[in-house]
Amino acid sequence: AVWVGLICEVEPHPRFEGNGVGTSWQAMQANPGYMDEARGQGLFVCPLDTAPEPRLPWYLELGVDAVLSEDPARTLAALRALGAG
Repeated sequence: AVWVGLICEVEPHPRFEGNGVGTSWQAMQANPGYMDEARGQGLFVCPLDTAPEPRLPWYLELGVDAVLSEDPARTLAALRALGAG
């Protein structure tokens, strides 16, 4: 099976009939209930964040499914330093 996701960087409400949504941290921050809305629709959530390291603790707290970064090696090292990844 192939999962289908929506890239929706500015919409603070995940509305999509598919498997998941790629969004910006700004959209997630604008709606504190973003994760609950997405999970209520059965969506995975993958923030699209060019430099996510400062927000990784927040992403871990929210329980995002993946983080898409411009420097995955740096992001992975930062996750490992936080005891995740």
